[in-house]
Amino acid sequence: MSSDVTSERIRRASRKLFAKRGVNGVSVREVVAEAGARNNGSIHYYFGSKDALVKELVMEGARAIDEYRREALDALENGVAAPDLRAIMAILVDSMVNEADERLDGYARFMAGVRLNQRHLANNPLEGRWSVGTRRCYAHLGRLLPGFSEAALLQRFTISQAHIVAALAERDAIQDLAAQHDATPEIRESAAWWGSRLAIDDVIDTAVALMVTPARPGAVLSRTGLAAAAARARTGDAQ
Repeated sequence: MSSDVTSERIRRASRKLFAKRGVNGVSVREVVAEAGARNNGSIHYYFGSKDALVKELVMEGARAIDEYRREALDALENGVAAPDLRAIMAILVDSMVNEADERLDGYARFMAGVRLNQRHLANNPLEGRWSVGTRRCYAHLGRLLPGFSEAALLQRFTISQAHIVAALAERDAIQDLAAQHDATPEIRESAAWWGSRLAIDDVIDTAVALMVTPARPGAVLSRTGLAAAAARARTGDAQ
């Protein structure tokens, strides 16, 4: 087995197991066995450590999402002078359910766990090399929602992204349950709905609603780091 094949098998196996059980719920031995690799040193040999493997999976998915978002924005901006809010939110959602890209198989569920339990390994969607498409989407949001302050816009964006990841993680989990031989009719029915375009459209619509709901008078914003992060998003500076 070539080194490239082994490395890819480990990526695929670890993403599958981490998505289902969380990073802390999966041992190196289990990843190696699922990948069909020869020994438990394979992860260290190819990635350096388990944390480094997790980071690699995070960035691999971020790269796939960024490629989709940039291409979709290019097509949208070439056809429409001023894209509307739903079109931008649709790109943010659809980029995470691109079933043609294997790198995103189970990625939302995997990332939901990483954000909760390995926050230090999660990427900031507005920073880093693979955030160009996201920053472009964010710039459109600033144009479309001029009534929000910089801090309020970023806070709403952060909440909407958390909603999208959580909803799509639920989609991944239900579809995984439905694939099991003892899945109940209710689970299979739920999975069929989650696999439909209607479900994705509902995720988009609720993400739009999160962005446009007016801020309550006197609402306190979490300002720590928001201004600096918003400035990075606006200027395109990256880590």
